[in-house]
Amino acid sequence: MVAGLGNIYVSEALHRARLSPKRKASTIATRGGAPTPRAEALVAAIKMTLRDAIAHSHRPSGDDRFLVYDHSGERCPRRACPGAITRIVQGGRSTFFCAVCQQ
Repeated sequence: MVAGLGNIYVSEALHRARLSPKRKASTIATRGGAPTPRAEALVAAIKMTLRDAIAHSHRPSGDDRFLVYDHSGERCPRRACPGAITRIVQGGRSTFFCAVCQQ
């Protein structure tokens, strides 16, 4: 169980799931509330992100192993993606994403 995710891990998980942080949450579930493939991809990405964080003892001030967090202006780390990482502010917090591969 996870109570919530911080903005660092949200940025990382959304990138892995190829989902835009600007996407409305209602678009990843059916009208009846059943998960769509996008929701299932997000769940898998969250699990992978947290497993990776635990395995590498991620700390905001430690070794930089993040794919997108705090990489504004850099090329997207996804192979063959021509995009660049962009920083936006949501709810007063920084969010990092690639507008090309995260829809």
